Amino acid sequence: MSFEESSRKRQFVAGTGFPSDDLQTVASASEITSGTSSRTKYNFLSYFGRATFSILDKYLVKGSLRYDGSSRFGVSNKYGLFPAASVGWIISEEDFIKNSESISLLKLRGSYGVTGNAGIGNFASLGLFGGSSYNKSVALTPAQLPNQDLKWEKTKQIDVGLDFGILNNLEFNL
Repeated sequence: MSFEESSRKRQFVAGTGFPSDDLQTVASASEITSGTSSRTKYNFLSYFGRATFSILDKYLVKGSLRYDGSSRFGVSNKYGLFPAASVGWIISEEDFIKNSESISLLKLRGSYGVTGNAGIGNFASLGLFGGSSYNKSVALTPAQLPNQDLKWEKTKQIDVGLDFGILNNLEFNL
């Protein structure tokens, strides 16, 4: 299991009219010209597991499962399920090739997996408002429309490979 949280507060103030180069703090400015502030927060919660099986040191099976959650997505899409699996066959451990003098390793392998991407901005699924001025009065204005359908981007990948070693494990990978 893993939990990650990031919280950030930022403030900025600018001024002009400093009495000397040695006094450059905002408190020494004769005029405050601008200022802004912001805060943001997000978190991730993940559960994951992995299992590995080896049968007779020549048949290999691995599997993993992740269940990831992010505060960046809409209420109904906060969590994503990401499985992965791989299989391998060490052919060089089979009786018909085990005593070969030229082939010291021959392994066929394959894998399939799904990964998730949460690389969107904080609060991207929410309808947001910001403070503003309208006709010299305080006002709220829409800053972002809500999108509760935002969900994890998923990428699927398939890999197939052949590993071989010749002449006492001078190895090559394809």
